[in-house]
Amino acid sequence: MTFTVMFCRGKVVQSDASGSLSRLSITFGITRSMKTAISVEDSLMARADDAARELGLSRSALVSEALLNYLETRQNAKVTEDLNKAYAQVPTANERALVRKLRTKVPIVDRW
Repeated sequence: MTFTVMFCRGKVVQSDASGSLSRLSITFGITRSMKTAISVEDSLMARADDAARELGLSRSALVSEALLNYLETRQNAKVTEDLNKAYAQVPTANERALVRKLRTKVPIVDRW
């Protein structure tokens, strides 16, 4: 039996021996990913290959994991930096007055 695969109006279709057309679903690659070529020193790549082997990962999975960890760490550092800047500012007179008002004791009914 012969099958012919072709593109028809932007869709992939196949034709069987009888000539009837049916739509195909084709997945390119295992996951949605982008092939990327990068230059890395030989010694660093050897260390990465060793680590991938120890962890039972492919080289691509190791690099993806490392990149994700780096980007998350960088984002967390940015958030920390922004918070440190915000808390380093001296409160205004209005802010200090508000804090004093909020610190006044309010009777709390303890249900225990």
